[in-house]
Amino acid sequence: MKTRLIETKRGARCRVLEGGSGHPLVFFHSAGGLLVDNPFLDELAGRYHVFAPELPGYGESTGEDLLEDMLDFTLHGWDVVDTLGLRRPHLVGHSMGGMISAEMAALAPHDAGKLVLVGAAGLWMDEHPIPDLFSLLPDQFAELLFHDPLAGQALLTGGVDFSDMESLKNFYIGQQRAPARHGGEDPLPHPQPPRVQAALPAHRGDARAVGPER
Repeated sequence: MKTRLIETKRGARCRVLEGGSGHPLVFFHSAGGLLVDNPFLDELAGRYHVFAPELPGYGESTGEDLLEDMLDFTLHGWDVVDTLGLRRPHLVGHSMGGMISAEMAALAPHDAGKLVLVGAAGLWMDEHPIPDLFSLLPDQFAELLFHDPLAGQALLTGGVDFSDMESLKNFYIGQQRAPARHGGEDPLPHPQPPRVQAALPAHRGDARAVGPER
C-alpha cells in the first residue's frame, strides 16, 4: 500500500495508507496504532479502495492537541473522509477505531456506507467491563487480544525482548504517553451514549479485552 500525508480543515496532518480499487473503505486503527505489516488491509484492498488514516499522535500524524474527547475524534474522522473527497465510504474500525467508527455512523448515518466493527471498544456492558489497557504487561496484552498469544505478542512488539529492562522501560513510557493522544484520558473503559449502545459488532472473536466473544 502507498502512503500520503493529508491536512484536514482543522489543521491535523495525518499519514494515510491507501491501496486497492472499488468502493471506498476507511479503516480506523486500534489504540496500538497501525502495524508495520497490515495483511488485513491488503486483503481488503483486493475488493475495495482502502484508506487507513493514522490518528493524530501516532507515527507521523500530528494534531493531537486539537482532540480533547471522543466527539473530537469522531469529527476528525469525518474531516479525514472530507479531505480525501470520499462519498459514503464503508467504515471499518478495530478496537478503539471501532468506537470512533460507531460514533461516526451514529452522528452522520446517511454519510456512511456500511459499518463493520471488529473487537470494538466503547460498546459498554456492565457485566464485562473493559480492563485498564494502559497498565498491562506486553504478555497480558497478547493473552487478551489474540487467540494465539505467542504470535500476538510477536506481532505487537516486533520481537522486542522484554527481559531487557531498557526495552521494558521504553514500553511503559510509551504506555503512559498513550492517554495523552486521546485528550489526556483513557477513552476506552467508559460507558458511551445510548446512540452507540445499540450498535453491535460484526465480529468479536477472541478480543476479551473489549468484551465477551459473540
